[in-house]
Amino acid sequence: MNPFHSAVADVASFTDEHRRNTIPYWHFLTGPVGTFQATSSSYGVSVDAPSPETDVVHSSFVYFIDPNGRYLGSP
Repeated sequence: MNPFHSAVADVASFTDEHRRNTIPYWHFLTGPVGTFQATSSSYGVSVDAPSPETDVVHSSFVYFIDPNGRYLGSP
């Protein structure tokens, strides 16, 4: 989550620029910065976005969560 570029148009532009749109089933999401901060914090994901001109650095985790929101595990 980049708090400086959280609009749908921003994320769509990033997707195109970095050719993520060539990846089958690529999806992105965005939303209120506070919601992402609360969610990432609750999953232990650290995010560093010091300025609008720098890359966002975050920890990488994979969580398997079923449609009912239950945590199933992680690799």
